[in-house]
Amino acid sequence: MSVASIAKVARCAALAAAVAFGGGAMAQPGPGPGPGYGMMGPGYGPGPHGPGFGWRFGPRYQDYYSGRQVARDKVEAAVRADLARATKGAQWTNPRGIAHIPLLVDGQIVGNLWRDANLTKLEIGSYWAGPFGQHVELVVNGEVVGMIWVKV
Repeated sequence: MSVASIAKVARCAALAAAVAFGGGAMAQPGPGPGPGYGMMGPGYGPGPHGPGFGWRFGPRYQDYYSGRQVARDKVEAAVRADLARATKGAQWTNPRGIAHIPLLVDGQIVGNLWRDANLTKLEIGSYWAGPFGQHVELVVNGEVVGMIWVKV
């Protein structure tokens, strides 16, 4: 091997170790638009790299996470309140044959069912934080049949 190829391998190994152990250039934030600039406009924080910004990118900049966990009882109360007011929209089927039934609250889509189910008999499954609220699984007899999104 030449000296140049050995140096290249060493740089790649150092970069991989830095990324794997949370250090190095890859873990540092890149240049942003500056302090006070919200990623989603005014009122949403100083930007993805500034202090106080609640939503951050997850591993390898693919997913969002909020940095906080919401108590399950609050999530369940919000889901039950929305489901009590929800109506089913018109069912449609995508080209792969999967049915979609939108859940509507005040004319706004707040969720989706993939199988027809009684809204009063839906159970609440797992939930997680997303950039616009909590994503909650809707379950019937242990099977996930849809999702609903709530702000808590």
